[in-house]
Amino acid sequence: MPTSLLTRLGPRIVDRFYARLGQIPELVAVAAVADGAPQGAVVGTPRPDEAFDAVAQPLWRFGAHVLRHRPRMVAQLAWSKLRPAHAVARPPGSVELLYIFTDRAARGRGIGRGLVEQFVEAARRHGASAVTLSVEVDNAPAIALYERTGFVISAARQREGRTLCHRMTLTLTPPDSTMPATP
Repeated sequence: MPTSLLTRLGPRIVDRFYARLGQIPELVAVAAVADGAPQGAVVGTPRPDEAFDAVAQPLWRFGAHVLRHRPRMVAQLAWSKLRPAHAVARPPGSVELLYIFTDRAARGRGIGRGLVEQFVEAARRHGASAVTLSVEVDNAPAIALYERTGFVISAARQREGRTLCHRMTLTLTPPDSTMPATP
């Protein structure tokens, strides 16, 4: 099964990612927990550039970790910094879904779909006009999940760093636009 660049960097960087994301005021996050154990989570923000920059600070420590633990990824990260994924055009007022995971043991039970649906609703409550994301072109299960929840491919086969991705978008209606008007 395909894994994201973040996952391939290892648990230490994933932990750092979530810790730094927690410092961003506009964070949109949803978690699924059963019997006290995490089953999955999804996070995003309307300011993805700040999220990615926060994770990589201080840059020398981040680079040293990657060089030591994942040396084959140095070129990928360098290319990503030159042409970052978060630099792609996004609709004004959108929230970028940055990362989603489901526990391997919990897969196939609708948890991923529930997380995405709850994330979309949280973004709508925050006033977002759309939810956007990038997904690697070879990650068919994720693409199918996003399409089932209403996302459409808005830009096919785009280079984000050295990774070939689809950009997907779900345009949101305001929370009150689906309610019937009261006289």
